[in-house]
Amino acid sequence: MDLTKNYDIYTSKDNKYGTCGTMIYTDPKCRIEFDVCDYRDPVWWITVLKKFNLTKEQKIELLRRISANVQIPVYEERIGEIQENINNIDGSKSIIDY
Repeated sequence: MDLTKNYDIYTSKDNKYGTCGTMIYTDPKCRIEFDVCDYRDPVWWITVLKKFNLTKEQKIELLRRISANVQIPVYEERIGEIQENINNIDGSKSIIDY
């Protein structure tokens, strides 16, 4: 397992209120926008925006990375709840490589 982190997850500049809104995942091959219902929830409810078509495996890997990055479980309607540890993430690969 390569523990190199070749990706970034950050809050969109359009997120004015700091309690919910759009966040962005980037790696060298892609940029994916996703919404979080409320950052204050013990589980983040995630909606991957339709601008980027992901396979189920790619979406699972995205959710694993988000969960590992924020250190709390994340939930997506079609996938369910995922909680991951950063030590289990291969950050050297792009989401596109899954």
